[in-house]
This record gives sequence, structure tokens and C-alpha cells, in this order.
Amino acid sequence: MPEHKSLIDCAFDVLSASKSALPFKELFDKVAKLANLPADSLRQNMSKLYTELTIDSRFTSLEGNSWDLRSRHTFAEYHVSTDDIIVDDEDDEEEDFDREEQRLQEEELGETSEESLEEESDDFDFDSKKTSSETDEEF
Repeated sequence: MPEHKSLIDCAFDVLSASKSALPFKELFDKVAKLANLPADSLRQNMSKLYTELTIDSRFTSLEGNSWDLRSRHTFAEYHVSTDDIIVDDEDDEEEDFDREEQRLQEEELGETSEESLEEESDDFDFDSKKTSSETDEEF
């Protein structure tokens, strides 16, 4: 093998010759042998190859940490749907919305809970007129 051939190109050659997906460890062992990698650089080159596999669009990761050429698989085989992923921020916003909706309903019905009274007590009432003695006491 020419020395200038990259690990990722060696992986492409190995997978092309194998005709099927390979577990990463087996793929790396074959690439290391093909590239004639020195034993002291195996660990570093293993992480380098894994990173390159994830970036290179010619490859796809399959179940069980196996890798194959993307061209041998349909989109449905390697596509991971993100539709079922739940984002925590949405839950918090929904809870805030529900609390606010409940507060507004209670307000419309003239009902107030102790919790809503506590929240309201922190609000400043700009519509009420204060006497001069009340104003002086606040400052």
C-alpha cells in the first residue's frame, strides 16, 4: 500500500472488499494491517479513524457499532428519527403556561388560592392612590 493513503481511504477499501458491514474493531484491525500502522500508534489511530468515519458521508454507522458503506443502505436503514426526542425546555414552558392558564381561570371565576394571593402580594398596585404618610414609610 502506498504510504500516502489515509486511514479513511483504507477503511473504504476494506469495506468495499468485504461486501458487508463490519464491527468497528474488526474494521480497524484490517485498516491497521493494510496501512501497516506501528503498534505504538494504534490507540491514537483508532480514535482518529472513528472520528473520520462519523464525519465522512461515504460511511454509515449501523446497530452494534458496525460500519458499512452508505451506498449499500437505504435512507430508512441508517436514518435516525428525531421526532420522538423530548426537549426539557418545552416541558417547563408548558408547565408555566398551565399555571398561568389556571390562574386566569381562577381570576375569572373569582376564586383565589393561597399561592396566587402570595404571588399577587409581591405585585405593586399602580392604580391605588397612596397617602403621603404611606409613601414616606416606603422610602
